[in-house]
Amino acid sequence: MPHRECPLCGMTRGYVEMARGNIRAAWERNRGAPVWFMAGLLNGGAAVFYLAWCWRRRAGLGKKNGLPG
Repeated sequence: MPHRECPLCGMTRGYVEMARGNIRAAWERNRGAPVWFMAGLLNGGAAVFYLAWCWRRRAGLGKKNGLPG
């Protein structure tokens, strides 16, 4: 499309700026970069907690400590 910026242009550089902690520069590179970066971090954190919960449940540690599951 003429005169329209690609929605993904600058996304990689925006992710690099987010990893460096420079949110303003990431926002200037691509406004979606900080949003998607934070969504990825939240998703990764949720996956870690879920896997830990599954491991505890499989190992039977939840019942020994009086935790449900």
